[in-house]
Amino acid sequence: MAFYKELLSDPTIINSGHIIIDSLTNVSETLSPPSAITDILLGSLVGVLVGLGIPANIMAFLYFISSPSLSSVCALLYICVAVADVAMLVTLAAVVVVLVQGRWPGLFLSLVFCISWSCLYEILQQMSVFLVMLLSLTRTLSIVRPMLNIKRRVVSVILVLYFSVLAVEKGIGLIPSVDYSFTYSFDDPNCWSGANGSVSLTTITSLYTIRVGVPPVITFVSFVISTSRLCGMKRMGNMRRVNDASITIALFTGLFLVCNIPYFINLTLWTSTMMYDYPGPLFNNYFMYWYSWPIAKVFFVSLNCTLNPILYVYRMTEFRTWIISRGSLMTSFLDSLKSENNVEMPPVDKAKVQPELNPKNIKDELNNSK
Repeated sequence: MAFYKELLSDPTIINSGHIIIDSLTNVSETLSPPSAITDILLGSLVGVLVGLGIPANIMAFLYFISSPSLSSVCALLYICVAVADVAMLVTLAAVVVVLVQGRWPGLFLSLVFCISWSCLYEILQQMSVFLVMLLSLTRTLSIVRPMLNIKRRVVSVILVLYFSVLAVEKGIGLIPSVDYSFTYSFDDPNCWSGANGSVSLTTITSLYTIRVGVPPVITFVSFVISTSRLCGMKRMGNMRRVNDASITIALFTGLFLVCNIPYFINLTLWTSTMMYDYPGPLFNNYFMYWYSWPIAKVFFVSLNCTLNPILYVYRMTEFRTWIISRGSLMTSFLDSLKSENNVEMPPVDKAKVQPELNPKNIKDELNNSK
């Protein structure tokens, strides 16, 4: 890990673009550097998930916006989840490059890229948590209160307001008068933003924990209620389709909770280290310092984004039919192109074909004519 010491010893690199390099000299001297092979394997695995998840979520997005039978609140939330998953996977592609290159910051040394990446990641992270909470709550309410009609317009307004609040909050951090800094950490490895001076670190941590930690708690409670109600309901008559949709959302919510458990555990441990200088006693070991954050924030998040459309295919018959129909159309199109390129020529009448001219034949014909 020679580049690590080289980067920390070069003030022109550290101060370029006002990016702070999180040196943590005491940690780098006591812990061995991360394994290059492990970083490459982790980066490659996440790269595969990114490569599979982006087209899969694009297909899910196209299905939900084109299906008239799903013009409901759930369809709106599924569309938003698909868009958020595509954006998150594109964002995580930058971390894949960093891991494969041995955690060299690369583009993260650019102030513009660091600001853009950190703001986009934090907005998508909090938006995804909020979307899953809304999806779980709306389905739980439909099970507990079947006669309650949740308007799609109301949910749309809530989503727009929440996204606006997140965007304004991140925009305030870019005002020059606000003392914000952007730090690249080798342990994550990515950029993260933080306020200096006027706002205490404890306040920032508490607010961030409330925004990211409270919605999953509400989602978990909603998940337990809806699951218990579904187990007691009979799958009969017209309620079968409603129950199937509720089970799909319950599985979707459960998948989200399972994939985000490592991050919530890390967030809780990180909050408890505020009385110490990070990494404190909890993160001051090889695995927790170098790999707990990449696995929690990169691998499991990309896994969740990639498994969502697979869950749609498994649970939604209409989605499977839609994919098969699109595949049939693509096959027909390729067959038509192949048939156009392989047009058979009409048979040639060899009797009508003139013999090839030969100088000897020409000379013989001239002698015969004389």
